Amino acid sequence: MRKNHISYLKNTFLPCVASGFAVGIIVGTAVFFFKWVADFLTTNSAAIYGYVHAHPLFIPLLFLGLAALAVMEFFLQTFTLESRGGGIPRSVGVVRGVLSFRWLRSAVGAVFNSFFSFFAGLPLGTEGSSVLIGTALGKGVSELPLARRDFSKYTMTGGASAGFAVATGAPLAGVVFALEEMHRKVAPTMLLAVVSSVLSASLVSALLNHALGGSAGPLFELPSEVPVTLVLSQIWILLFAGLFTGFAAVAFCRLLDFLTKFYSRHHAQKVRFWRILILFLVVGAVGLVLNDALYGGHGLIENVLSMQFGIGMLFAIFFTRFLLIAFASSDGASGGLFIPMLSLGALVGGITVKLCGAMGMDPAFNALVVIVCTVSFMGAATRSPVTAIILSVEATWQFTNLFYVAVSVFIAYFIMSMFRTESAYESMLKSMVKRQYRGKVCRSAEAEVVVGENCFAVGKPVSDILFSVNLIPRRTLTAEREEEVFPGRERSLRVGDKIVFTAVSYEFEEAEKELVNYFGKQEITWKEN
Repeated sequence: MRKNHISYLKNTFLPCVASGFAVGIIVGTAVFFFKWVADFLTTNSAAIYGYVHAHPLFIPLLFLGLAALAVMEFFLQTFTLESRGGGIPRSVGVVRGVLSFRWLRSAVGAVFNSFFSFFAGLPLGTEGSSVLIGTALGKGVSELPLARRDFSKYTMTGGASAGFAVATGAPLAGVVFALEEMHRKVAPTMLLAVVSSVLSASLVSALLNHALGGSAGPLFELPSEVPVTLVLSQIWILLFAGLFTGFAAVAFCRLLDFLTKFYSRHHAQKVRFWRILILFLVVGAVGLVLNDALYGGHGLIENVLSMQFGIGMLFAIFFTRFLLIAFASSDGASGGLFIPMLSLGALVGGITVKLCGAMGMDPAFNALVVIVCTVSFMGAATRSPVTAIILSVEATWQFTNLFYVAVSVFIAYFIMSMFRTESAYESMLKSMVKRQYRGKVCRSAEAEVVVGENCFAVGKPVSDILFSVNLIPRRTLTAEREEEVFPGRERSLRVGDKIVFTAVSYEFEEAEKELVNYFGKQEITWKEN
């Protein structure tokens, strides 16, 4: 028993925590400065739009600049294909093993392509790019001289969660994000890597913020204290909030899915160039007449919380952003969908407040309704209700409204499920996989693997190992008697145990590398089904 504890400490706990903290420090620093530059570019972009709006003679110069940004983004995306589209679905695909990427190119491409998008005013946020940067740097850390490559999926997951936590200021939501969105399971070793990465990244971000004179605060500043309770006669508000955000999320995901599939059928380079150029020019035209419809949406959410818009303006901004976000994301522009989706939820919340106010709702509940709709839309559109509920606490520093948030989130989630609508991220991920393996044939095969001495898998149950989603363990046979280990009797793997895998893949070379990485060097024979 003592030998097993020492082995676990030496081969799992210490390497996992050490690599997690290293990833967190690197990702926390990188994402902090990435956000700092992004905020600088966004602020100056808004100032330029305001100046050109007041001085129309400069309009041709504005559109010339936007065209130049579109050209630079197109050519940089051609060089770094991994930076195209949303950072979160890309990261999820890489960590699940269905997408490949070159980590350094991905990090560099995500940074500079996002800067072009933000400076142009595209309605995309920093969080998706931050997650991709974290995933790429997590992969890079696993390739350092003293690092262990068999921990690469764990360091990538930790880096993605750390990037999410720093970008949103929500460390607990960052941990749950890894469990609910990235892997959709709980594995002790993964949780160890994620928690250590998120904690160190959040600490580094807080220290850098303090050193540069920043102030600590929630992601969204509320105009006033949110009421603690809803009276029984006002519970109907939650039903409206959930229904409105649910139907809006269904419409958004359906539009995004349609555009993504349409663009995937017209993927010629010339066509994609003109799409990006037109997108940037359209964003410029919108920026001159309705600047609130641009950018990530953080400031917009706080303005909606403060009730600064009438219902007509809310509808105008909502429909404009609704279309721009869908077109920008499906067209492959670099940036994140997370905060933009929150902003769409906030706008639905603002409209809900106006409608419910006309029906007799107490104005004291205005901010609560907006917050509820904000996270409900995100929870439904990403099909991540638990992450949404936790985010409502961490993003506002309000700890008393979880029940109301949960009710609305699950009503919106039910609407998404009732219409059998794919989440925004899954739709984009499918398009990325199709684009990467275009022209290749997906095959199915089986292989038997033996647990080698001193390999990564020794001492871990099968469920604790992060296999790619297309690599499925079917049977586990003990080394002693070759008895099959059933899921209900799962035990830690020992040297000599045999596992039969089914791989459904376009390229079995990647699956073979993963198996050798976890179980030790050996000859693997595939038998196609």
